[in-house]
Amino acid sequence: MIGHVIRHPLGTYLVLTFGLTWTWHVVALGLLGLPFLGAAGALGSFGPTIAAVVVTAAAAGRRGVLDLLRGLAQWRVRPVWCVVAVLGLPAVFVIAALVQQPEALGSFQVLTAGQVAGSLSVYLLVLVTGGPLGEEPGWRGFALPRLQERFGPLPGTFVLGALQGLWHLPVYVLVAGYNGATGGPLDVAVSFGLFVVGTTALAVVFTWVYNNTGGSLLLAVLLHCSVNTAGTFLLLFPALGANGDAITCTAALVGAALVVIAATRLQLGSRRPVAP
Repeated sequence: MIGHVIRHPLGTYLVLTFGLTWTWHVVALGLLGLPFLGAAGALGSFGPTIAAVVVTAAAAGRRGVLDLLRGLAQWRVRPVWCVVAVLGLPAVFVIAALVQQPEALGSFQVLTAGQVAGSLSVYLLVLVTGGPLGEEPGWRGFALPRLQERFGPLPGTFVLGALQGLWHLPVYVLVAGYNGATGGPLDVAVSFGLFVVGTTALAVVFTWVYNNTGGSLLLAVLLHCSVNTAGTFLLLFPALGANGDAITCTAALVGAALVVIAATRLQLGSRRPVAP
């Protein structure tokens, strides 16, 4: 068994990641009917990190696990990348929404102290329970270096983004109205398709930031959290509403990805990092 893990770490990781999360969601959300916005959703989000730790421990022991998780404490990066991780994509979403609704520009207002405090509370809650800590040590810390090494930066990123999107499939099937998919099966299918396109485009930005920060999982976690809480930035323009349109958000992500791909000449800042 250990020999198989050592020979096929990436394949073992993917099987374990999907197996853990999909099984948990089927049981917790499907059979037990637990609410997604609670422990059921939070625990399910830790599948990628648990799988990465288990596979790394089996193949490389405690030292390997410490090497894997060290990126969570990698804060010594150029300040510009902190700005990109925390504010970059929320700004892209707001600009895209304003392009669609230019009349909303006149509704700009400075956030109140209460709104700022509420937004920070949401950010911290999402940081712990909404996916960033549960996913990034797995997707970016374990899978991305290996996929880049095997396929190259851009193809490897596309593979990872599509897999990350597919990993969310049970939630779309079992949670009514997830990501605004409130219609019938066709509406859910369209929403899920847009989501996979979005995660694939988003993976390009993740890889770009990851490669340019020496593999900082801390920045990947902050970027993930900022994307998941980007709706709070729409409070600056109340006329935009609380949530962005799915098509607009997906188009914004695709546009951002194309800019990064062109600017980096398909390399996404890669120096061909070797998997730990």
